[in-house]
Amino acid sequence: MNEGSGYEHSIRFITSNYDELFRITDGSTILVTFPDRQFVEKCSYIDDYHTKIGNSVYHICQYAEILEQNDARCEPEPETLLDKAAWQIGDRDFLLIEKRKDSFRYELVTKEFLSRSQGQLDRKDLTVNQAREHILDYYGIGRRSRVPVSFDFVKTRMQEVLKASDVTNIEWQNSRYFPGMRTVEHNLACEIRRVPLQLRYEVSQHDDGEGFTIHSNGEDIWDHMPEPELRKLEELLHEAVEYGHWIDYLDQAQTVEAVREVRYSLYETEELTREQIQALHKAIDDKEALLSKAGRADVNKMSVLKELETKKSRTGTDKTQFTPKVRQHKNELGSGGRD
Repeated sequence: MNEGSGYEHSIRFITSNYDELFRITDGSTILVTFPDRQFVEKCSYIDDYHTKIGNSVYHICQYAEILEQNDARCEPEPETLLDKAAWQIGDRDFLLIEKRKDSFRYELVTKEFLSRSQGQLDRKDLTVNQAREHILDYYGIGRRSRVPVSFDFVKTRMQEVLKASDVTNIEWQNSRYFPGMRTVEHNLACEIRRVPLQLRYEVSQHDDGEGFTIHSNGEDIWDHMPEPELRKLEELLHEAVEYGHWIDYLDQAQTVEAVREVRYSLYETEELTREQIQALHKAIDDKEALLSKAGRADVNKMSVLKELETKKSRTGTDKTQFTPKVRQHKNELGSGGRD
């Protein structure tokens, strides 16, 4: 970004003997090379003898002496000719830029190789370096150093890093409370990148707040997942535990009235997602319908039994009344024969 920037002043770079090496326009960048490292810094004009390089202000002769004492050199930053380029910005971020026909796609990535922000710059008139400076200024990080790195290296690391979204099919199994430790331990089943695993999610109460840990069998997830992703995963596990407790509550309801009580309680909770609430309402509907059907079947069965008992009772009464008639009839026949 050393031509056509529109800045009015030029910045001189000299030797310690005041021999001029080159000039750049105000706001342009230089490539600084030390024996063990190389980086890019943005420069701002202060006056003819002072310039701001990165976050520090130097006299132009002072800066020349620093370079010479450390066997280092600087030069105007060469223009990036690649369509895909990446830089480490300070020690906290990476910037990836991909040049397209009429625009630039970019992505800011954290030091944990997690995507921080993505966007598109519709400026086909800019070079890759100019697009980079525009993006850095937009995010307020234009004073940090820029170290060229491999675009593919950053992308590969981003794919390798374990994310909360890699943990799927989370199901609560059981919970235990340890009063002496003020800790609740939850055990859950899940899949991490399609591999079945067990998770132990512990929530501890402290005088100054609440803390959590998440561990897994095999390679411990606590050691392999970046902290920002662990916090996202903790939210998912909390939701899974709450949902599991509600399912357990519903399973214990053995009457229609008890199931309806679960429904009434569900209206008051704020711990579940919309999808979980919908799933619970469906489960409640299904169980209420099942218990209602079972209740009707029991009523019908009782009605049938009662009817049978009634018939049996009536049949028994008829026999008692009919027997004497038969005997009487037989007696009459018998008497007639003897006569």
